Amino acid sequence: MPEVEATEGKIRSIKARLRSDMKQIFKSKEYSDLVIRIDQQDYHLHSALLRIRCPKLLSLIQNDKTQTENLTKFQMNILIQYIYEDHFAVSPIYIAEMAEMHALALNLELPYLASFIEDAVIDILDRDNLLDALSAFTVPRIHKR
Repeated sequence: MPEVEATEGKIRSIKARLRSDMKQIFKSKEYSDLVIRIDQQDYHLHSALLRIRCPKLLSLIQNDKTQTENLTKFQMNILIQYIYEDHFAVSPIYIAEMAEMHALALNLELPYLASFIEDAVIDILDRDNLLDALSAFTVPRIHKR
């Protein structure tokens, strides 16, 4: 089935280009209309994209700044990666951090991000960290895939 393989290759190429373009949009800060400051670092965001990808975060930024004060740079970087690139990468992340990020994803109504985190936890579980994971994830709700 060479046609199917060619089509899948084109789709992967289009997705990679789109991810790269979205990353550049964020990095360039051009057309950003929102700024959130976390630990002396400014994040320039685009309300149109937030309205589509994470309306609850947009609402928090626009209406209730005290809610966004609890975000860490670590969490914001993961949110940006997910919002702008539709991606979640685990680059050393501890179970407790994953649990906090999972709770944040649920709070921001981002079930796909929560699912990415669940998959990442499953991938790193072993006998040594299973109890840590069970105690860290206080939310007993796992999302359907």
